[in-house]
Amino acid sequence: MAASPLSTARSWLFVPGSRPERIGKALAAGADAVIIDLEDAVALPDKASARDAIRQAWPQIEPAMRARVLVRTNASSTPFHADDLALLAHLDGLGALMLPKTESTAQLAQVRQQLPAVPIVALVETAEGIAMADAIARSAGVLRLALAHIDLLADLGMPAASGGMELLPARWALLLASRRAGLPAPVDGVTTATADPALCLQDA
Repeated sequence: MAASPLSTARSWLFVPGSRPERIGKALAAGADAVIIDLEDAVALPDKASARDAIRQAWPQIEPAMRARVLVRTNASSTPFHADDLALLAHLDGLGALMLPKTESTAQLAQVRQQLPAVPIVALVETAEGIAMADAIARSAGVLRLALAHIDLLADLGMPAASGGMELLPARWALLLASRRAGLPAPVDGVTTATADPALCLQDA
């Protein structure tokens, strides 16, 4: 089986699930990976319509490009998660699923049971997730770990920041867990101020 291009992807670009017309543009923009977001980028009343829009847009994505595409579902604790997984079962060639608020192997096993052929990028964004990083990294189907540093800071009750020294222990924990599990390097958190070239360079 050919290695997933997401194993070596370095640049990751989010696209709102409610704006599927942007998927092709994002793929053409040069990012290694494009994440269709059904979680934070989609308002609660729009979850169902966003899923429908993705389902309709998917056949327009070139099959050769689909391996670079992920879908970030809603968290397993939400009422939207089951419908998100049902959608993903119809997206032939999908590169991976990004699972938010990953905290346990049980969450991953549930996804794996329903979508055994879809790799998982486990998004760690809570203190519990950091504590369980080794077990998460060793779970079947996990392709990479990823850090959601803004939500982690909120979970820890710390002020929002661009990602300075206070996050080094979390980054180190994910790096060690990835290395011990034989996974590629973890994916760091987002840069939201995309109009600030200096900050983008610093974060990169």
